[in-house]
Amino acid sequence: MRLPLRALLTTMVGLLTTLLMTLGLITIGQSPAFAAGPYIPDPQRPIHPGTQVVTPFTVCTTNFVFTDDTGALYLGYTAHCNPKEDNQTSLNGCLMNPAPLGDRADFVVDKSANDSGTVVGSGTIVYSSWLAMHGEGQTDQTLCNNNDFALIKVDESDRAKVDPTVPHWGGPNTTEASGFPGWFQLMYGYLNSQYRTGNDASKPTTAMMFWPAPWNAFIYSFNFGIEHDSGAGYMDRSGRPVGTLTSLNFWPPLSNTLVSLKQSIDYARSHGMPGLRIVKGEQAFAIPSS
Repeated sequence: MRLPLRALLTTMVGLLTTLLMTLGLITIGQSPAFAAGPYIPDPQRPIHPGTQVVTPFTVCTTNFVFTDDTGALYLGYTAHCNPKEDNQTSLNGCLMNPAPLGDRADFVVDKSANDSGTVVGSGTIVYSSWLAMHGEGQTDQTLCNNNDFALIKVDESDRAKVDPTVPHWGGPNTTEASGFPGWFQLMYGYLNSQYRTGNDASKPTTAMMFWPAPWNAFIYSFNFGIEHDSGAGYMDRSGRPVGTLTSLNFWPPLSNTLVSLKQSIDYARSHGMPGLRIVKGEQAFAIPSS
């Protein structure tokens, strides 16, 4: 019997997980919560983690909702999604030429490769880690290659449309990001590339941690991030935000890179965004049983 590739990869991940648990290489700790079904956002509040964002030169995926001491609401995404020109050739934020703050961005639903989708809200780009690094003349290559985070301030007229809850999974459960979990631990994300439009089953993803480091990590999943998934957020088994998707890699083959959200927020707080924190989801993180 020949298994479809998706089923084969799912089976392989399951067998690998079981083997690693048997060998004691996965530390389970407290079991994650389970829910009867996935969290489905209210269509009247279409701006939420995972909503597509269109900037002047590209389309990306948002990760989480943020706020600060001013009470403003922000959607996070990646700094490389706001280049100054449509010729970006590197993810090194110290080499590329980011657009200035103040550019407008639209939150969009149902955008596909052949359809511009529907604009459900707008905002202004108010923070870019790439611009912050340019401003201080940053040369540390760990930062240059991994500090890839930006914020869109939601227009006041669109605040009522914001739901901080991650579709499918619920959460996040905390207002602070956590460091990366250890090797082989599972994480839960929500992808929303325009190439996934019309296929909602392809948006939730479960990934396994490889090579965690302070600023970045590689992850593997049979449902890996592709073009325009950049910016998507990932949580650990406790519903704590841990990272944002930045790239699909040729090496390690078909891995994705996550950037540490904890490090990204700490940097942002010291570069113009004091008091920045994550907004908890209105429904707690839980793994749907169906």
